[in-house]
Amino acid sequence: MQRYEDKNTLKIDSDKISRAIKKEFCEGSLTEDSNYIYFRSPLLDFSNDEIVLKISMERENEITISDNNRTIMNLLSTGFDPYSSKTREFLMDSLLGSCGVEIKKYGEVFAIAKDFEEIGEKIFWMVHAVQRLTAAAMMGRADKPQTFKKEVIAFMREEKIEFREDPLYRIGNKIKARIDIDAVKLHEAIICRAMSYSSVAEAITYSEKFVHESEIIKKGSKYEIIPIAIIDDSTKTYEDEPVFNEDVINLLSSTRVVPWSEREVLVDVFKN
Repeated sequence: MQRYEDKNTLKIDSDKISRAIKKEFCEGSLTEDSNYIYFRSPLLDFSNDEIVLKISMERENEITISDNNRTIMNLLSTGFDPYSSKTREFLMDSLLGSCGVEIKKYGEVFAIAKDFEEIGEKIFWMVHAVQRLTAAAMMGRADKPQTFKKEVIAFMREEKIEFREDPLYRIGNKIKARIDIDAVKLHEAIICRAMSYSSVAEAITYSEKFVHESEIIKKGSKYEIIPIAIIDDSTKTYEDEPVFNEDVINLLSSTRVVPWSEREVLVDVFKN
């Protein structure tokens, strides 16, 4: 669909816009700025951010309702990139398509109304789409580490590797650490953390945590502790850079790092 630059926007009748919106929303506010009208929805998205939509007319009988890039930028700022995998992108496009709206890649969520009568309904579905997208993103961020952990465990079972899931290590009376996977041999214990995150900041936080927990376990264990970080090296930031960059890998220098793309290494580590 062809889009037009801001300089081509036409003046909109704010009274018609107001009447159209009131058919769907009893509350909310309108603000005029040059040839644009901004609608501040009474509803929040699932990140508890306000939903503000920009309304503009780029040609006669084509009124654009846009989130002005706010939704995608908010998601990226929290570490969730809907373009980090083809599956995520497909699900996002399907979700937005079911609401009758579109998205530019790393850009605005938008819908086109053909006349003023359609505006209220289009804005309703825009608000609904933003809410659904942020809700799906929150669930995706929360589920990502657990989903990857399940993938790791499934692989180890398929390879008939003996291990324990979610072992709890206690050191003294107070300090304890729960590890994703471990295997105790004659004189050593392999402890693993499955690591998959949506942002570098998140990867740094949990890498530091695993290193710290490993050091605590080493001090209180009768076994030689071998910490292994199993990293999801397929994850990318919104700038298409690896989440597990050089800085994150350096933080894990006291552990053995096994990229998921080289997971066959785990078979040798656990079985030998």
